[in-house]
Amino acid sequence: MDPVTYQYYRPASRITIFAHLFGLLALILMLVWLLHYREGVNLFSYYANQIFNVHPLLMFLGMIFLSGQALMAYKTERTDRKVQKVAHFLLHLAAICLGIVGIHAAFKYHDRRNLRDMYSFHSWIGIATICLYILQVYIYQLNIQRRIGDLNSMGEFLTTELISLKLWVHIYNLLRF
Repeated sequence: MDPVTYQYYRPASRITIFAHLFGLLALILMLVWLLHYREGVNLFSYYANQIFNVHPLLMFLGMIFLSGQALMAYKTERTDRKVQKVAHFLLHLAAICLGIVGIHAAFKYHDRRNLRDMYSFHSWIGIATICLYILQVYIYQLNIQRRIGDLNSMGEFLTTELISLKLWVHIYNLLRF
């Protein structure tokens, strides 16, 4: 007797199509605003305002646009479940990388202008948000590793957790400028 395989496909609804379109429209408007009205975007510029303009662009692109795309890719793409999970994870990972570079741009701007760092409520909430987002993706990765790998003992599970933590620490150290 052939085993029955269940496939859970949920087609993209009109709401998700509008969400994709509005996300692209917001990204285009953000680029027009930064490039035309705010002197451009350049992380390695001599001008401090161009360095600061990297911050809102990457925060929007990573923390709003790509994380939203990750959520929609996980629920609406018509593909295998493992492919959905990999796409979901990679989009979240890209969002984290862009968020870290965006925060770096804000700190670099403050250094160029001789301003204090972390002086506003916005900056504290932003740092807390990116830290919690990284923690969420890290826990997601541990959960996936636990489910995919046949970990027979608690020792193997802890070893896998420590290897994952070491990997994230190395990624963080590489992304620090």
